[in-house]
Amino acid sequence: MSNLEAQAEKIAELIFHAKRIMVFTGAGISTESGIPDFRGKDGIWTKVDPEEFTIQRFVASEDSRRMQWKMLVEGGLVRAARPNAAHLAVAELEKLGKLACIVTQNVDNLHEAAGNSAENIFELHGNMQYVRCLKCHTRFPMPEILERLKTEDIPACQKCGGLLKPDAVFFGEALPQDVLSEAA
Repeated sequence: MSNLEAQAEKIAELIFHAKRIMVFTGAGISTESGIPDFRGKDGIWTKVDPEEFTIQRFVASEDSRRMQWKMLVEGGLVRAARPNAAHLAVAELEKLGKLACIVTQNVDNLHEAAGNSAENIFELHGNMQYVRCLKCHTRFPMPEILERLKTEDIPACQKCGGLLKPDAVFFGEALPQDVLSEAA
């Protein structure tokens, strides 16, 4: 038996005997689904300036908002990725009644797409499958806004006229305190 096989058996034994398991994920789990990480060798920050993704710049600069929405339309930040074997394994833990929760830094919605219950997922950095109004806080599905971007450069909230922003945490924004508290 190889060292890797022995380690896999040990992990399986720990899972079998565990009453509750908390899973914490970051970019590494989603790279197998074709989503580039942000800081790696070919990560997003090697292609664009992270300073463009501060909340302050987004709010203050129409040009920054236009650039970010254009990137979304062109598929740079929202793509049709599918859950991989690791996401499916975590979903299986929930089916087995072992999973207490998932705390994730990812904004890709792949845990839910794999079959995990939204109530068990704490998204520390938000979820790029949604857009939120900065004024009235209404949340919209991203596909609805992407459709509007076919005829608009910078979408505004149809309820109150406020700024719409992808529902992910930008630099300079605090993590959502309710999610952070529940995750802890």
